[in-house]
Amino acid sequence: MDKIRVGQSQIESAIGIMVEARGLKLESPLTWHEDAENHTFLIQARISGRDCRWRLIREAVENYIGDLNVRHSVDFILQAYFIPH
Repeated sequence: MDKIRVGQSQIESAIGIMVEARGLKLESPLTWHEDAENHTFLIQARISGRDCRWRLIREAVENYIGDLNVRHSVDFILQAYFIPH
């Protein structure tokens, strides 16, 4: 479980940086809802007046720290689909 928590923490930090870089404001804490049956996490937040949500595969969250390909892929997805433009 520690790898998941560390991955979540790092993803939260990355989202904070991305939000700030776009001049947006994180209006609510990022929340994680695990769907154990489908091995996914639903992440949700309110960013500059918009409700944002996206599903991440559990394995991607676990491997976010140790695998640069996974990190780049998750960061791209978050920038393209989770964080408002």
